[in-house]
Amino acid sequence: MLTISMNDRKTSTQAGKFLGSAMIKARRSALGSVGWWIRGQLRNHIEYGGAGWKPLHPIAKKFRKKRNVGAKWFGRRRHHSETPYFWLGKFARYKVDRPGHNVWVDFGRSRAGQPGQTDPQIVKVVKRAERGERIRVTGKMRRFFGTTRRKRPKKQIVGQHYFPLKKTTRWLVIPPRKIFAPVEKRIKPLVPALFKKKFLESIQRNTKWTWG
Repeated sequence: MLTISMNDRKTSTQAGKFLGSAMIKARRSALGSVGWWIRGQLRNHIEYGGAGWKPLHPIAKKFRKKRNVGAKWFGRRRHHSETPYFWLGKFARYKVDRPGHNVWVDFGRSRAGQPGQTDPQIVKVVKRAERGERIRVTGKMRRFFGTTRRKRPKKQIVGQHYFPLKKTTRWLVIPPRKIFAPVEKRIKPLVPALFKKKFLESIQRNTKWTWG
């Protein structure tokens, strides 16, 4: 999860005496804009291949391992991208707290009217992606990959069309791919100016004040 806090209590208290509910509304509106922007940055980070992410191994391009089904492997029917975890980007979500002090960016399946609802299963995927994995090779797994050769095309290349595992291969290693930290490092210096801009715009929309 990525958290951004804009919690200047002294300024909020002083301005709140003059602006009342417009102050909270403006803060929430500005943080909502910040959250939406960060959500987009997070999605782009994932869908464009992260920062220094290793590309998918040929095995990962062809097959996927489905959890909780006897650790079975399945052939992939289609690819939207060869980018690791490309599918994850569309699940980026954000949520603003009631006082308008904090915005959280994470992953979930929330829809309109359910802002910021995270999904435990997707969050687990994100954690596994960030730490990487080591999958022990079993006899069953070895037999599966040893029979991946097909009749077509006629000329087939080991490691491109079929994937027999070497006898010395004991583990399949999935490298870690950082998701939150690179995005946070990139966006944090830009947040204060964006928040200020959106905050003043909201104040002007909801009050008769003008700012010079």
